[in-house]
Amino acid sequence: MTDPIQYIETTNYRFGYWEHTVDSTPFPPVLMVHGYPGRPHDFRFLFPHLPNVHCIALAMPNLDISTTKTDISTTTIRDREAAIVEFLDAMQIETCLLMGHSMGGPMMIAVAKHHPHRVKGLVIISSVGAQQYRVFRNSKPHWGYQLVRFPLLRWLFTPFMVYVFRTIGFPKGISPQAMTHVLHCAHDFSFAENKANLSSLTIPTLNIWSADDPYVEKELFEEIDNLLQNGTTLSFEQGGHNPQRTHAETVAKYLQDWMTDNLIHH
Repeated sequence: MTDPIQYIETTNYRFGYWEHTVDSTPFPPVLMVHGYPGRPHDFRFLFPHLPNVHCIALAMPNLDISTTKTDISTTTIRDREAAIVEFLDAMQIETCLLMGHSMGGPMMIAVAKHHPHRVKGLVIISSVGAQQYRVFRNSKPHWGYQLVRFPLLRWLFTPFMVYVFRTIGFPKGISPQAMTHVLHCAHDFSFAENKANLSSLTIPTLNIWSADDPYVEKELFEEIDNLLQNGTTLSFEQGGHNPQRTHAETVAKYLQDWMTDNLIHH
């Protein structure tokens, strides 16, 4: 994907996104949302294998690309759900397929629950589920957020925060400001809310994950499988936290077949 990132202004945001358009396709547009921290680039490996699909990879606010223009909150599940809907409105997308990676999963799950008339289907990749996962428990984001809330403590704690994020494996290009925002989002995240949202979904949902994910235990992905009422699973023994990268061609082929079966012929 070589096209430059594009921007669109809304009431509350200046959204950045990557887009691959097509002249004609039987498939609905696919809106992709990354994890926290993350970027639209996380989906770049899929684009070449989806030549007949209109793909839009959105940068969520306050993570170095998209920005807020007002004092609107962007830290809870419902906050970020509202931001995604505001982007859909600005792009004049009435209905679409949603795709969320990692912490982007709960954002898309919430959109699917509260705006079902706009969602044809849902794809979650290495998604956060119903309970705390390995890295969430070990990194203790609630404590970290308390340390960055105050200017003096933030100044003292920031180098250690950056070190922890690097150690966990997040890319070097993410700013300390974005890391601080991630801690705030983690502090405000509700696993119980996400579980309730997952359990209520009735739309076709594809759950993609890898058994060797270093961040989230296999059992938590299997728990998501059990919570979904209309779910399909694509799992890999090896693939890490980004099977959309490590198995891009397989994921894209499976996705198109799944969309054909569930959204076109259903």
